[in-house]
Amino acid sequence: EMAQRYRLIERLRATHGLKVAAGFASFSDLPAKYADVHHPRLDREEYTRTLARSRVVVYTQGMEGCISSKFSLSMAVGNAVVGEPLLNNPGLVGENPHLAEQFAWDDAVEIAERAVDLASRQPEKASGLGALNAAMFDRQMAPRAVADYVLRTLTAQRMSRPGEPLG
Repeated sequence: EMAQRYRLIERLRATHGLKVAAGFASFSDLPAKYADVHHPRLDREEYTRTLARSRVVVYTQGMEGCISSKFSLSMAVGNAVVGEPLLNNPGLVGENPHLAEQFAWDDAVEIAERAVDLASRQPEKASGLGALNAAMFDRQMAPRAVADYVLRTLTAQRMSRPGEPLG
């Protein structure tokens, strides 16, 4: 919801001594009450560079509660993340317990406080979580890992139903 994200953006931007890249990047005009937190859209390269320079990434669910591309990119570059629970993929958290402490926050103030704490007072912990995230990406989300998973699934399906078309 935009109001929750707005509170989160305002809280992060008000943090002194921390460089923050936060705001709504929208193709369409924002409602007037959110215009003060507009952030220019970044192309893919600049967006990835910004993530790679970040000590901590704040994550909110994508539209309809889906996992957004920010999740995969943050994992790939090895960021620590603080954000909303991964409601549509609890199995991922079960397989990777380190995600539980990163994706456990519903309230904008809690998310902001946890992100600031990790970035400014616990940089070693942020680095450790980032390393775990990068290793998880390599194991489960990188193109080769996903292709292997798809092939195993299709092979298992073929073996359980010989002669039937896949699909």
